[in-house]
Amino acid sequence: MLWVVSIGVVCYLSLQPEVEFPLDFERADLAYHTLTYFWLSFLPFVIFGDGKRRLLAAFLMIPLGVLLEIGQSFVPGRTFSILDMVANSCGTLLAVGCGRYLHVAISKMMRY
Repeated sequence: MLWVVSIGVVCYLSLQPEVEFPLDFERADLAYHTLTYFWLSFLPFVIFGDGKRRLLAAFLMIPLGVLLEIGQSFVPGRTFSILDMVANSCGTLLAVGCGRYLHVAISKMMRY
């Protein structure tokens, strides 16, 4: 449920005319995109038991980010950005790497 709610919140905020960031610094939007998609892509590694389902759910966040970025081009005050899509994808790839690493590490610990 947390994952579905998180996706809903990201979709809602992504399609709002103006979103203010809690902290503002140079390229803050890219950091927020990376962290947001890390969160969305890491949650399946916590929630789903099946490895293939985890990977599919995590990697589906990349097309979600692309579609939302395209959708922003139709929202007043928002713009389409390739850099945002790259940041979204980087967050997803980092989450997949971390999720797989943690899954392997935990599996090894459980054997001992």
